[in-house]
Amino acid sequence: MNRISILLFFFFFIQFFYGQIDFKLSHNIDSPVPQYIFDTDSTTNNFQILQIPFMGFDGVTYSKPSLNNFLSNSNNNYIINLNDYRNNIQSVSHHLLDFENTLFYYTQKKESIIHSYGFSHRLFGEFSLSNEFISLIVDGNYPSLNQSIYLDNNYVRLFNYFSIFYGYANSINDQIILGFKCKLLKGFSSFGIDSDELSVVFYDHFETEQNPFSSSFNTDVNYFSNSDYSILSNLGFAVDLEFQYKLNNDITLYTHISELGFIGWREDQYLSRGSFDFNGLDYSLDQDLITEFNGLYDTIVDIFDIRQNNNVKSLRLMPFEIDFGVNVHSNNINQFFINYNCKKLYDSFLHTGSISYFQYIQSAKLAVIPTYSCNKFNYLNLALYINKKWGNRFYTNFYLKNMLGVINNDSFGLSRGFGFGSELLVAF
Repeated sequence: MNRISILLFFFFFIQFFYGQIDFKLSHNIDSPVPQYIFDTDSTTNNFQILQIPFMGFDGVTYSKPSLNNFLSNSNNNYIINLNDYRNNIQSVSHHLLDFENTLFYYTQKKESIIHSYGFSHRLFGEFSLSNEFISLIVDGNYPSLNQSIYLDNNYVRLFNYFSIFYGYANSINDQIILGFKCKLLKGFSSFGIDSDELSVVFYDHFETEQNPFSSSFNTDVNYFSNSDYSILSNLGFAVDLEFQYKLNNDITLYTHISELGFIGWREDQYLSRGSFDFNGLDYSLDQDLITEFNGLYDTIVDIFDIRQNNNVKSLRLMPFEIDFGVNVHSNNINQFFINYNCKKLYDSFLHTGSISYFQYIQSAKLAVIPTYSCNKFNYLNLALYINKKWGNRFYTNFYLKNMLGVINNDSFGLSRGFGFGSELLVAF
């Protein structure tokens, strides 16, 4: 029974970590190697490719601080140490999960044109906590007496949706390749919380005749969640765009925009804004203390009254990505890629630079792509993409991210992401 539990845990574990797969004829190319790559001189044969349903996984997780800085395992129990979490936050923490499961995918190439069709599911979430917020939880208010504690820069976002897409790519001439995907989006669930201009001050009055302590609160908190789960609710639209330009026989420039679009959600929205100074209860012995507490409670409720708007139509942008890169290729056996990726987050952008080398081993029908990349979450990330052709019809893709982090989790923040993924395709 214990072995079965371990296998089930491993199965779900690899789905929620980085699994971006790369294959020249595949659709799941979020790696530095661009989408829709085909050379009309070397791949003139027409083909059809079907991905085995439910076998395509693309995912990415980032964590700053890295998980090993505050998460430990003792006696099969996972322990979160908030004190270590606080000590490893410079100003704010940031955690991100982006998981996509391809439920169906089919593509067909005829002459210089590629058509593709698919159905996928995506779960995107991120949250950020400020050092001041975690310190208030861990240390209480004593270290910050008589000082304003600003609790902004705290937010949570989660979007869960499905998409049906049609893709088209065409080799216009010997130099230009154009491609796009049109996606119909169906939102399933979403929610978000954020604080803006939220602050608190705790005062002490030990050398006065006033109450020993007083407090001042300022709030500006927003919360939303989708309110409609019907089939035709929460619809949206997105596109992927691809452009490649061949400078000469050895150098190709490319750009790729993915998931550029929106979903129109039906939401319940909640907003609380107000300020309150608490100087203690002022009552005499002949007064009822319960009555005074009730009066204080009513005052607080009136000041921080939560305004609720139900069934609000709200357009929210998708977390789109933009890639720019160059491909140096003297032949189809060895290729070299330099790529810049910009990913839209809630209130910032994630910038990632990468270098990849493509090596094809003809005798083994094997393509190997080692990649080095860096961003603010991970400065030394080595990844490996492997594509293998089995016989004349079957292809497997394998991806392993952050290989050095597996060996040494404490160096250079390497444990801030680890991933594994695979997929199986059939060519006709």
